[in-house]
Parts: sequence; structure tokens; C-alpha cells
Amino acid sequence: NSMTSIDLDIITGKEAIFAHNDIRSLQITQISVQIEYLDLSYCKLESLPEDLQFKLPSLKQFYLQGNRLFSMPDLRSLHYLKELNLGDWIGGNQLRALENLPNGLKRLSVCNNQLEWISLPVGLEYLDASFNLLTFMPPTNRALRELRVCGNKITHIPTRFYQTTRNLTFLDVSMNELVERVHEIPGVAVYQENQRTQRTGKRQPDSLFSLCMEACMREHIKAVPFY
Repeated sequence: NSMTSIDLDIITGKEAIFAHNDIRSLQITQISVQIEYLDLSYCKLESLPEDLQFKLPSLKQFYLQGNRLFSMPDLRSLHYLKELNLGDWIGGNQLRALENLPNGLKRLSVCNNQLEWISLPVGLEYLDASFNLLTFMPPTNRALRELRVCGNKITHIPTRFYQTTRNLTFLDVSMNELVERVHEIPGVAVYQENQRTQRTGKRQPDSLFSLCMEACMREHIKAVPFY
């Protein structure tokens, strides 16, 4: 569609869906207590209002994948926010760092960005940071249950990681640059293969599309803990 800007002050319902538009700017001049679901995915946004957290205090689900965002405003005051999508298997953003997220956030997807740094809220249960530029494991918390960081540049998994992921059930660290295999973690399904081989043991070339599709398939496979 050809919509290039949107004023959220005109929204009267709980859901606001503007996905797949040419929206370049977002305007919020008044506090909107009714909006709980906001979908601005696959638009052309390059920035968000700095005071967004105060203008949308009731927001619970926020979808921004497929835009051109270089940074995110402080969202720590969005106490009801449970799900934030900043990137999926089709499109992400241009984020290099991500922090200042609300502690009540449960699900965070930030695939296909350029992340070099990420700070996780204490209550996060699901993180997908696949296909970024991370060189280290994200600092985790005890609430985390699923962690997907495939397609990064991670070389080591620190000992502290194994001590702070008590509730983890699924871990995907495939397509990284790990110099050693992941230690066995009781109760956790781990995917860590960095390359596919034939019987000759030689690596076979994979296109980025096939790697993404393989990872996408794993996204829909329920992790079953090992005992």
C-alpha cells in the first residue's frame, strides 16, 4: 500500500495493524491507553518516537520486523509488553545493539539484524537472535527456556552460561564459529552442527536460503528435553 505516515491518535480499538505499507514516520501526540496490539511490520520505518513508551502504556504485542530501524528507544516503562518482534526469517532491521527492554517481556525475536550487543530483561523466556554479528553468548537469565543464536560468530560458550540457564529446554548454536562442542546440559535439546557432511567427511556448500530454511524448520519443531 502507499500509506507513508500514520497518526496513532486516530486509533480507537485495541488492535492497530499497518503491516506491508510504505510508512516512514510514526506520530503519537496523545497518550493512547487502548492500543494493546501494534503491527508495523514490513514498512519503511527508520526510527521510532523517543517517548513511545509513555504514549502506549498498555502495549502487549509489538511487531516491527522488516523495517529499517537503526536503533530502538527506551522501552523499559512498557510494563505490559510481552512480545516484541524486531526480525524474523524473512526480514529484520539494522540494529547493532539492543537494550533497555521491559523486565516483563517474555518473547523477543531479533533475527536478521546486525547485532553486536544485546542485553536481556530478567523475565525473558524466549530469544531468537539468529543471523546477526554476535561474537559471544548473550548474557542469559534463569527464566530463559528457548535460545536460538544460529548464524552468528560465536566462538566460545562461557562456563557462566551453564550456571545461569536453569530452565533452558532448547538451544540452537548451529552455524557459528565454535572451537569446541557444547557441554552436555541435562534436560536441554541442543542443536550445534556447524556444517553438513557427506560420507567423505567433506563439507558441502550450502546457500544462505537453504540454511535459513533449515533453521526455520527447527523453529517449528517442539523441543523435547533429554533425560
